[in-house]
Amino acid sequence: MHLKDFDYRIWDEGDNDPSCSSISNSEILAEYVLCKYSWKYGISNLKLQEILYFIALAYFKRTKESLYDEPFWLDGAGIMLKSIYEKYMGHAARPIAIPKVEPTMHPKATKLISIAMDKIFPNLYNGKLTNFIGREGGAWDTYYYGMKRNLPVNALELDLIFFDE
Repeated sequence: MHLKDFDYRIWDEGDNDPSCSSISNSEILAEYVLCKYSWKYGISNLKLQEILYFIALAYFKRTKESLYDEPFWLDGAGIMLKSIYEKYMGHAARPIAIPKVEPTMHPKATKLISIAMDKIFPNLYNGKLTNFIGREGGAWDTYYYGMKRNLPVNALELDLIFFDE
């Protein structure tokens, strides 16, 4: 499975390597974000979750489709991709080590990520993203109810105003 981007594949041509078939699209994007942006700002697991959520919002705003091959998971810590959270939970609040190899992405995918990151990074460490996710009337507030559960894709509509502010 590969990350979708307006009918383009996220990996460049030649990505039919069978060793890549076990990598989920959320893992590909998480590694790309860590490679591309961790050198400037250390990215912890929870910050990575926020970044992945807001990139998904940018994609959803354009396509009205889910970006990832797994649903977002809601719990008291916020909105997350469970597989990515579990992969990096050993880092706790410490920055995640930068992967050795940066995934090759389709230019349209990198453009979408760059646009989203331009909006995300100024707010990543001042608490604004966390406050936005937990605000009254947002997706987390509307669907969490104190119970861990999957977030329906259409719930992203509730948070699209982030890119309008």
